[in-house]
Amino acid sequence: MHISSPEQPWGKAFTNKRYLHPPFSENIITMWPNSTILISEITTEKPMWKDFEKIGKGCVYQTPSAGVVFTLKRDSDLILRQRRSSKYNGYMWSSELMPQNKTQYKTRKDGIPVHSFTKDFDVVKFHEEAFCDNERVPSAYIKVVVENCFGISQTVELGVLTRTGHEFLFTGCKDLDGYPGYNPTRMRWDSDEMTRYSEQDDYLTDGTYRLYFDKKENFVFDKEKNLNIVLELKPYEKRSFTFVFTRNNKKPKSYNKAKKETISFWKNELASAKNIPEKKGIEPLFYNLLVQQLQMFACVKGENYTIMRQGALQRYHWPEAKEIIKSLSHIGGYSKYIEAGISHYFNDLQEKTGDNKGRIHYENVPWNSRTAAGLEMFSYATKSDESFYDKYIENAMLGFCWIEKERSKSLKIDGAIPGLFPPGISTDNHFEGAQQWTFSDVAMLRAYECFLEVLKEKNSPYTNEVQTAYDDYFGIMKEIFEKFASEQKESKFLYLPRDAKNDPEIEAILNNDPFYYMFPNEALAVGLGGYGTEDAEKVIYTYSHGGQSKNGFIYPVYQSTSGMGRTWYTTWAEHSRYTYYKKSGNSAECKKIIDALLKYNVTNEYYQAERYDDHDAYTAPWMPNASANGRVLDMLFDYYGKRTLKH
Repeated sequence: MHISSPEQPWGKAFTNKRYLHPPFSENIITMWPNSTILISEITTEKPMWKDFEKIGKGCVYQTPSAGVVFTLKRDSDLILRQRRSSKYNGYMWSSELMPQNKTQYKTRKDGIPVHSFTKDFDVVKFHEEAFCDNERVPSAYIKVVVENCFGISQTVELGVLTRTGHEFLFTGCKDLDGYPGYNPTRMRWDSDEMTRYSEQDDYLTDGTYRLYFDKKENFVFDKEKNLNIVLELKPYEKRSFTFVFTRNNKKPKSYNKAKKETISFWKNELASAKNIPEKKGIEPLFYNLLVQQLQMFACVKGENYTIMRQGALQRYHWPEAKEIIKSLSHIGGYSKYIEAGISHYFNDLQEKTGDNKGRIHYENVPWNSRTAAGLEMFSYATKSDESFYDKYIENAMLGFCWIEKERSKSLKIDGAIPGLFPPGISTDNHFEGAQQWTFSDVAMLRAYECFLEVLKEKNSPYTNEVQTAYDDYFGIMKEIFEKFASEQKESKFLYLPRDAKNDPEIEAILNNDPFYYMFPNEALAVGLGGYGTEDAEKVIYTYSHGGQSKNGFIYPVYQSTSGMGRTWYTTWAEHSRYTYYKKSGNSAECKKIIDALLKYNVTNEYYQAERYDDHDAYTAPWMPNASANGRVLDMLFDYYGKRTLKH
């Protein structure tokens, strides 16, 4: 299927980078369509904003990343002698990088991240393949092939630029998630902000990273400290070169041996999967999404714990990481990964003493709902492996008791609604003066619901305590919903204020937050308006009215960067709406949501971004996105059911 453009909207998004690293790596290693391989370290450092002279301002980590990019230069005299074509436009000269929009990816149906692409420049093709070995500090193995597709000889120069610097300099994106889009340029690679490499025996190095190359080839190390080789290509001739990019001091293996071992490792990891959605032809999507989920489990440099990353280039874990645990619970066979994730939440992040005993706290945006996410993860993990119940039930109860303690504080806060969580930060909007009931409180109610299900299955002595709290919480929130429904009973709309008090000044502040349209669907998913009721359907009508829902997508964030159409926050609102429809018995609407996500939100390479631009394929931030993967897998398992895999 075509990718989105102003001329052909509502196509696929473009895969702007692909993960190469193995699970439990302390590096994020990515392959970019302009032919960059980028190695970034996972550390405990916080990102910061930095100004670069003449280059711009970007959000960066203090620890620099390392990158290698391949360039092509063709003998300019040949252009005059060979046939002219519009495909020559944008052909790479030494002052530029190869364009991403000429990239034709190849994707393995088994999901194994040995990634490759081809760039077709009419008379010359550039091929690249890359993968990583299975080490905590992995090495990236790279093979490039330059192919003469013309019936006469050609002179082509292959360039290899290796630098160390901040990610912004490599990607040209001001933030780590890719919201402004990527704009890599040769100017940044050649800037004084970038550290050059020196030549050693058979590798280039900055003292930490190394790029190994074949010394037998006629590479020239020029004054700008780049590798170059001039290729006299006969008609239809191909020339291939291999490289290894690493900060591991061990001597690299041969390319073919390392590739064989990498494929063997991944086949063994994927053989652990026990279940797959019972949907015809789902295997390529399933295995690619599964591999990306496993690649989110990351080690931190100098630490002995594992984090579940949310995706893109971020080194944080967010509450949405619970969707990884949920999807792996459906799949089965991945207890090693699940335990690595939840053990960090309960053993390292949960406070064991003091006024906030039981709270799960981590340092990026401190949403009120973070501890609730830990309860959900515990519930999903236990469904996958019963041993997690005995191991972490006391931690889960500590989290539950902390939430209950916080709820009780609202009784003593002037103007707060008793029984709801106290005012605080609920989203990426740092406003602390609201009780955002359809986000923070709904998240906690959903966590209680999941937790109760496990306690009942285990006939736990904690069941009555949690059931009583759930009933109280649900009753308070349903009363708030019914109050707004009663006030608007003569209208065809049912608007749910962000703050439960519906204070106009607070609402004005909160409605500057683009997450506005997501939360009413969260309220419906937990049943505050009932299922299939007139009031619930009025809420859906209200937040779908006036073009706020289109082609199966529910949640528009802002205008398309192309100036046409919209950009949509995907999978979160759709997953909530799916849950509502499923509990309402509306299977047809469930399928529409799944079909829309598969049609538009999954790229041709089975990657998902956090947001979808209906007119611009190249606006695809936060890719790959772990929570999006998890939600899609959850809906596929729920709708189509499970089939046991036979390996």
